[in-house]
Amino acid sequence: MSVSGIVITLGADEQHAESALKAMQKEQEWLELGERSGLRVPAVVEAPNDPAAEERVRMLLQLPGVALVDVVFVGFEDPTLAPASEVSSDPS
Repeated sequence: MSVSGIVITLGADEQHAESALKAMQKEQEWLELGERSGLRVPAVVEAPNDPAAEERVRMLLQLPGVALVDVVFVGFEDPTLAPASEVSSDPS
């Protein structure tokens, strides 16, 4: 699974910006929006893999009202690895 932290910069046209926000709010299964600050909106994109995450960011960029999307963090989860809480540090 790929989890990306992004910052979405909205365009100056408030009508287009609001339209973009409404469209993004419909993508709740893979996009979590933070609180808007001026023209910027922090968000988290979840995807099954890196190519899917890239496609979702490209989709956001195509929305009228979105001027820029900065990817500020990308984390990957390897489903074949056990969570740290399940790994024993006891050498015996």
